[in-house]
Amino acid sequence: MRPTTALASFAVGAFALMTPDLARAGGISGFPAAVAEGDAISADAHGAHPLGGSFYLESWDLAFRFKSNHFLYVSFLGTNIGSKGRGGLIAFLVNPNGSTTSFRHGRKSGDWSAGQSLDVSVGDARLSGTPARSTLTLKNEAAEISLTLSNAVNAIRPGRAQLDSSVDDFFDLTITGPRVRATGTLKPVNGDEVSLSGEGFSRHSHTQVPTHKLFRSWMTTTGLWRNLTFYLTMIHTPKGLGSAVVPFLAVFDGEKLVLGAVDGVDVRYFGYRRDNLASGKFRVPRGFRFAYSDKKTGMTVSGRVEQKKLVHRFDVLENLNKFDRFIVERFQKPVQYRQLVRWKLELTQGKETKKASGEGLSEYNFLN
Repeated sequence: MRPTTALASFAVGAFALMTPDLARAGGISGFPAAVAEGDAISADAHGAHPLGGSFYLESWDLAFRFKSNHFLYVSFLGTNIGSKGRGGLIAFLVNPNGSTTSFRHGRKSGDWSAGQSLDVSVGDARLSGTPARSTLTLKNEAAEISLTLSNAVNAIRPGRAQLDSSVDDFFDLTITGPRVRATGTLKPVNGDEVSLSGEGFSRHSHTQVPTHKLFRSWMTTTGLWRNLTFYLTMIHTPKGLGSAVVPFLAVFDGEKLVLGAVDGVDVRYFGYRRDNLASGKFRVPRGFRFAYSDKKTGMTVSGRVEQKKLVHRFDVLENLNKFDRFIVERFQKPVQYRQLVRWKLELTQGKETKKASGEGLSEYNFLN
């Protein structure tokens, strides 16, 4: 099922072409040094934040790998574009044989809703509950997915990265689930019911900045192994924001957050391959090394992440007609790459060193 032109454009912020340019006053700050966790995060941080002004975009994103070898990627979206705003859903279920089942909806105001707490619905899709425990439902003409989601570790909040151009220009991020356990069912219209059990992550963000002016690329990687969890995200801004790098690294030992770092995170990509099918001819890394150290506490973290396989690729421009593609392509050339990765991590706290390795999920979003 192909998305409508309007939905495909909306989902990646292509409506940014309708907004005025930001003042070119400089760059972007990193996330605040104080990282909130669990009960320290207000409940409304997980809900909707409808904003005035010329542009507003909000998203609730989830990614899971199941023991049945299914992968699921979900994005609920909201914006103030149009007279009363609109909502959207783009979700992909990657089946064990590599085929993809898509769930997509575009709704005008009144046909979708998002509350001040965690409760957002678009068409037949809904995500609701609390950060600690929630439910996710997706449905189309081919299948229905029902999942119960529970956080294995607390939600964490990197907070708000502020742009220099205006106090009203920012990117706000909450990792609603650094490690989320998902159980439920996949019910195909034609076929047997499949039990789903797996893990992944969830996040929530909102901004008043058109995405092509905020991101050049955005990488997110999670590693899950026994009682150890790490979550790494890295934003690369365009030249208009100083070609800056905005990182965030979290490490959990059991349920305890032992590191929430917004500074001092070093990431070195390797093994680039060029995607000649993409309009942007993006150079997509096959992996990266990362490191962090704090001389005051003696904590060090080092790791390596490398692609095992490319699970899913989504080129938004391929779903647009010629006219809309011509317009959108002037501002951005968005492609999403979802990988299954192998990772290794070494964590040292004082005289104690822990080593872990496993498989995880990595996601690259390229805009320009």
